[in-house]
This record gives sequence, structure tokens and C-alpha cells, in this order.
Amino acid sequence: MATKKEATTEVVPGTEAAENGFTAADAEIIEVDAEIISELEDDSDDNEPSVFTDEDVTLGEPEKLEHNHVALSFVLKAELFQDYVTKAYQANRSRIIVPGFRKGKAPRKMMEKIYGESLFWEEAINNVIPQALRYIVNKNDYKLCLPPVCDAANVNPDNGKLELLFDLPLFPEPEIENYKGLKAVRREAVVDDAEIDLRIETLRSRNASLHPCDRPAQLGDTLVIDYKGFVDDRAFDGGEAKDHSLELGSNSFVAGFEAQLIGAKTGDTVDVNVTFPSDYHAKTLRDKAALFKVTVSEVKELVLPELDDEFAKDVSEFDTLEEYRASLVDELAESAKAKARDEFLNDILDQVDAVTTVDIDPKMIEEHRAYLFSQQAARYGIPGGAVQDLLKAQTAETREEMYKNAEHHLRGELILEKISRLEGIEVTDEDRSREYGKLAEDYGVDSESVKTFVNREAFEQGVLLTKVADYLIGLSIETEPEPESETETESKS
Repeated sequence: MATKKEATTEVVPGTEAAENGFTAADAEIIEVDAEIISELEDDSDDNEPSVFTDEDVTLGEPEKLEHNHVALSFVLKAELFQDYVTKAYQANRSRIIVPGFRKGKAPRKMMEKIYGESLFWEEAINNVIPQALRYIVNKNDYKLCLPPVCDAANVNPDNGKLELLFDLPLFPEPEIENYKGLKAVRREAVVDDAEIDLRIETLRSRNASLHPCDRPAQLGDTLVIDYKGFVDDRAFDGGEAKDHSLELGSNSFVAGFEAQLIGAKTGDTVDVNVTFPSDYHAKTLRDKAALFKVTVSEVKELVLPELDDEFAKDVSEFDTLEEYRASLVDELAESAKAKARDEFLNDILDQVDAVTTVDIDPKMIEEHRAYLFSQQAARYGIPGGAVQDLLKAQTAETREEMYKNAEHHLRGELILEKISRLEGIEVTDEDRSREYGKLAEDYGVDSESVKTFVNREAFEQGVLLTKVADYLIGLSIETEPEPESETETESKS
């Protein structure tokens, strides 16, 4: 789900401080430690209370804003705010220079007289904000989906009370008209021999090896070559190599280079003529005609392993090809079954979505877009540090498409979460134990080890959504696919 960041606030104007660099409260953005927000996320688990009580605080009436935001005023009584100001003074007085006093030794009243009454307000307000947020979240049982913002902070000149105005982005609450008894096609999970053969052939290709051959080179062969390039009868830098392995068809050389080596045999010398493209990385070679003298020292062909029991032993835990093939049948059958389930669920969710109203903050969708992309990047082994760079490098069309996908995915999650609340569905210890066991089996470790590296919040959410999805499927009605028309049947034949 959405990741939370720093809360910010605008503080009241103050005066400039001493020339030693200490800054009094002026009109600037104050950052609150991100840990403050992460602590708020955990309140539902440990319910850690705020230091404030109902006697200390006055809350205004919540005002509903666009995208499920709530504007809420928070007023802290003067005595408590002064306690925070005193703590700020004690923490910073050693940095304040007052003429006629040793550094840090001037009375507080003197410091405030010279630099303004608001001298220590900035730090005091910054220390109040996290506890104010904790009080508000606990008091109203709020669940924040984005960083809260303090739009205004003011110390009332008449009574000395601290007045804060928060903008609180709450998790959207879908309004669902109906989710029971919906109908969708549940397609049969079928595995055919062609699919199994394709899986085996793909694995054979991955385990193929290169072997020298005496025949003329063909597309797909790998040649070991020496070459030297010339432009205007003169050799150029970077145009020479020895014992270079080149796969014909890899398109790793200039266009036309590899095609002219098809038919060459070991020991042949071939003149290869090419023209460098206009966007070639070496500017001096762009649009230049070149001649390469190429000597083929070896031709190698890709040889697939024999499809036998030895192959099965090399690529699997099975002793025979028959056992391995049977395992693929089971694996693909499970995959097909899961795909049929997901298609059925998505059809049902689309029907629920069509009769659901939910106002999602675009920023929440953007964060979900980045989250989904990071998950996909992790599956491909892309380091986390590169994710933001890749996101920034995307085209406008790609960003728009990913935004729409993220919105659709997020709406589905919110709908399932809403159904869980309506039906009282929760994750039980039995659910956790079962799912930890599955992960342990997948990773080849024990369940307790899994718990040390699995994100607990993501794990709990995943288990809950799966449980609700199964429940929703159970409420739905499976229908048979409509018979294909003669036109559709002919188009497939």
C-alpha cells in the first residue's frame, strides 16, 4: 500500500537570530522525522498513546475535503505549550549570544526580548506536532494513507494556546452497492502436450553447449574471429580484435556485418563491407563506409542436450524423463488453475468496481504505481536504488498506462478490504501458520526463519486479501462459456 513520508508544517513568522547561525522561527517548512509517521502506522498494533489527554486538547469539528482528506484543528492549552517552549529554550540556550552575557547564560526573558518572543517556538511546535498527530489518530481511529500536513500553526496572542490546523489524508472508504451472487465465466484449466513440449525445449535451449564443426557457418552459429577495420584504406581505433566470439544473428555488430559471414568456414578470410549508421557512438565513423578483414578461426554450432533421463537428472530433482514430464504436467495444471481463478476473480471485481464509488487521492495512486513497479523490478533483480531512476526515465505514455493500472489495482485492494470489514474477515493464527509454512517450503527454510525477512505488514495484507478474494469467489456464481460462433471457430482453424 501507500508509503508514508515526513509530515510538514508552516510556522509563524519570527525574527532573525544571532549571527552565530541559530535561526528563530520564521516562515519556513519544518520537517518532522519520518519515524514519527511510521510510528503512527503501528498504532493499530500497539496503541501507544499520545502524551496528551482530553483535558489538554481541544479538537475542532472535522471538515471533509476532496479525495477523502479531513481538515481538523488542534488546540493545546497554553501551560503545556509553554512546557515545550521551555524545553526548546533549555536545549538551545547555549547557542544564543546576548551582548553583556556569556554565551548561553542570558536569562530567557532577555533572549526573547532581543530576538523576539517566538525565538523558541519553531522547535517547540515541531516537538508538539508528532504527539498531536498521535492524539488525533488514536482519538478518531484514523488510518492515514499519505503524509499528514499541518497547514497552519499559530500561538493565540490572547490566551497563549497553540493552534494547529492539520490536513489528514485518510484511507478511502469505498461505497459498494453489491458484491454477492455475481456471475462470471470460470474457464477450464487445461494443459496440452504442446505447452509441456515448449517448456522442455526452452530448458534444452538454456542448457545447450557450443561444439566446433566443419560445415559452413549458419545463422545461430558462433564464430571465433580476428578482424581489422579500415576507413579510406586506413585502420581506425577500436576496429581490431583477436579471438572474438560472435554469434551470427545476435546483431551485436554494425548492420550487415554478420550476414556476410554466413557460409564462411574455419580458416576462411572474408572481406566485410559495411556503412556505419548516422547515430553511431563514435562520431568520426558516422556514415562512413568501412572494410573489415575477417579471419574465421573456428565455427561452433549450438548442440542441444539429448532428451533422456540424464537430461532430467541435470535440470531437475527427478531420475527419469518420464517423472520430470509428469511433474511439469502437475506444475502447469496448478498454474492453469490459478490463472483461471484469477480471471474469474478479476471479472467479479470488475463488476463490483462498476457499482462502487471511491475517491482516491492521485498522490496515493502515484505511490501505488511506484510500489508496483518496485515489486516488479525486484522480481527481475533490479536493485532498489535504480528504481527511481527508471521511473523518471519512463515516457509520458508509459507513466499514464502504469497510473491507470495502479488505480485499477488499488481500487481492487480497497474493495476487498471493505468487504473484509463488512463481513468481519480477519487473519487468524492458523492462516498465518499456513502461509508462513508455504513460504518456508518455497525458500527451503523453516517457518521461524521466514518471519525474520518477510515484511509483516505486507504479509498480513497479502494473506487478508487472498482470504477475502476466496470468500468473494465463494459468493459468486460460475457460468459456462458461451458457445463459439461459426465465424470464431473458422478463424481459429
